[in-house]
Amino acid sequence: MLLLARGQVMDFELQRGFHFSALAAQLFSAQGNPVGLVEALSVVNYTASSLGLPDARQGREDLLALLEDGAAGHAVHALGLNYLGVSAFWENDFQASAHALESAVMLSQVSHGGPAMLQPLVNASFLEVLSLSKLVRQHQDWGDGAKLVKLVAAAQTASNQWYSQLPERRTALIGTVLLLFVSCIAAIRDGKLVDACRHHQACLEIVNQLPRHCWLRAITWWARAELAASHDDCRQAVVAAGAMRIAARVGQHQRLEVVAGEMELHYRTSSRLRGAGEVL
Repeated sequence: MLLLARGQVMDFELQRGFHFSALAAQLFSAQGNPVGLVEALSVVNYTASSLGLPDARQGREDLLALLEDGAAGHAVHALGLNYLGVSAFWENDFQASAHALESAVMLSQVSHGGPAMLQPLVNASFLEVLSLSKLVRQHQDWGDGAKLVKLVAAAQTASNQWYSQLPERRTALIGTVLLLFVSCIAAIRDGKLVDACRHHQACLEIVNQLPRHCWLRAITWWARAELAASHDDCRQAVVAAGAMRIAARVGQHQRLEVVAGEMELHYRTSSRLRGAGEVL
């Protein structure tokens, strides 16, 4: 069941991934197998939070309690923390997410060395993008992007050193897409728009190799919306955010769809205000 769940997630079938991982969690619980249960609950949490299921928060609490028990060992503990961090940031609990991902980075280095650090580092960068983007959607300033630039630099260094050691090609591709996305946003925040466009193009080239229903297509539209906004083109940002929302819906990623809807509304409002200013 756990292998089926992982396979479905890698094929971007989040509903099926949730179904099989939930079954796996029940079986591991019945066996009294803490290692298997942590791995299964990690996938349960990842898929439940992405799908926006109402019991996602309870799942996080169950996983956290199991990790605090310490019976799973360092390597699986680090895996659980990574997935816990991802589920937390989709629940808008950025503080809990940051704590989990920072712990995952440190524990991964101890248990597996460099390659295991790459995934939580990329996820920590994505968390920072989510956090900063939320400020914009609430009509506040982007704030200080220095932390994002620093996190992305660390993730890029880790990727250059250990990308070839990642065990699964699909996992490596997903990680690369996310890294290119956060690199694009960091470059925009750092005023390096040529680099941002380069990262976006590389991101598109990889995503075009993935299934049409892949939720990562929404990520490429997100980057395009941010690029348009960086050029003060609110109308194109609205179009890109709308395409992001549709891609997220096709990809079954309800949380990303919500973000896209908020972005679309924000850029639409900005476009109207800009238009009113031009008339005045």
